[in-house]
Amino acid sequence: MGHTLSRRDFLKASAALATALSLPAWFPAAQPALARSNQVGKIAPSLSAVNSQLPTNQPIADIAAGWDGTQWALDTIGVAHLYDPLAQTWQPFGRGVDAATKIGDTFYLFRDDEVA
Repeated sequence: MGHTLSRRDFLKASAALATALSLPAWFPAAQPALARSNQVGKIAPSLSAVNSQLPTNQPIADIAAGWDGTQWALDTIGVAHLYDPLAQTWQPFGRGVDAATKIGDTFYLFRDDEVA
């Protein structure tokens, strides 16, 4: 019992085979990776010492670097500081609060005439 192939099925199979064989011509060849010596102008990462004295005279509890290169520090009482690389000093971040209180489970923070 032979299997017969209709003319339509033969043409569809031929078109699929021709397409599969011509696929490499549709896409460009992969480019080789550049050698490390060709990467001119790359700066090697390095570490530099920063002043560890915070304006609050508290020790640094946590330090981090931002995605843009900024350096942040938290002291032991929770005040955030931002490092100024030109002056090589730490500056307190934000304006702070004038007063704070807790009533029930709610904290109230006061700055000038604002309540948060």
